[in-house]
Amino acid sequence: MARELELQIRDIPLLLAGTTLKVERLLQEETLISADEQVQIWENALRLSKDETFGLSLGRRLTPTTHGAIGFLANSSAHFHAALQAIQVFVPTRVSFIRIELNELAGWLECFIYFDIPLLSLIHISEPTRLGMIS
Repeated sequence: MARELELQIRDIPLLLAGTTLKVERLLQEETLISADEQVQIWENALRLSKDETFGLSLGRRLTPTTHGAIGFLANSSAHFHAALQAIQVFVPTRVSFIRIELNELAGWLECFIYFDIPLLSLIHISEPTRLGMIS
């Protein structure tokens, strides 16, 4: 996020505002970030970017390897549906407060993402979207 926002190391506390995290602790691999802190960091990033499409620009920067084993699993899946099924099963290992539901309905695949904690005011979810036909 800091790279996408083009923040300098001295600016990272702006991203961490409202959390108990310090820059030094964040840079340690074993540091765990609570669900509330993750959401707060997202809200801070959205506020700093002043761009409601920030998540999309950040997503362009990420690659499957960014997500470790779950990214490798999804990337090596036989097809898109299998990749989504793998993500559905293992997403809690990356983000504990997200749940994914996949439904096959009349040849369509519906993907619902549920957040098990309240999202802050700058984070919003659009209406459900059908992903496409299952072949």
